[in-house]
Amino acid sequence: MKRNGHELATRLWRRMVWLYRWRHCRGFGIQSPSDYRFVCYVVNEHWPYYAYSDLKPFEESVGTRWHRLGLFFFRLSNYWHPQSAVLCGRGMHVFRPYLSMGCRRTSVTVSESADDISLPSDCRTCGPVIWIVSASEASGALLERILGLSVPEWVLVVVGIHRSRGSVRLWKRLLGDPRVRITFDLYDAGVVFFDKSRAKQNYTVNF
Repeated sequence: MKRNGHELATRLWRRMVWLYRWRHCRGFGIQSPSDYRFVCYVVNEHWPYYAYSDLKPFEESVGTRWHRLGLFFFRLSNYWHPQSAVLCGRGMHVFRPYLSMGCRRTSVTVSESADDISLPSDCRTCGPVIWIVSASEASGALLERILGLSVPEWVLVVVGIHRSRGSVRLWKRLLGDPRVRITFDLYDAGVVFFDKSRAKQNYTVNF
């Protein structure tokens, strides 16, 4: 009964979030063609991909909400074609198959602690990288190293940006950082791009 009550409360809260963000559906109001395509065809793409049926069994073990986020990571991996992906934080390991199936050549590293993650000495040779970091692990030295390098071929995803007051402060800090250029607030996660040729822009997306 307690679990069912928690699930009902979660669904009601998610519904309230969706209603609050209804003006931000399907790229509405986005002027940049590339950002519009990212929202429509990566963030909110509803057409079933080739591997969705293979990923469906994971929904039972990770839950509907995380499975939905995992499918986004699958699409992001399929879109970005990263040479490597890093999952950092407690529970982030569940997204490994989504990233691997999104791009078969991607090497996925998993760690529960940011202290165990080391950045390559020459980042120009590591190619495109997707960093997926839980908000609890994103406020330390790892985030500073990623921001310090700000490699245009890197994508940073912070999971749980609205989970707590500390997470919200972290996200606002990223929005204000001059090294961060394009960001997407999906509520469950924040996506950060470092393209130095772009002016700063943050999008709120009804994901």
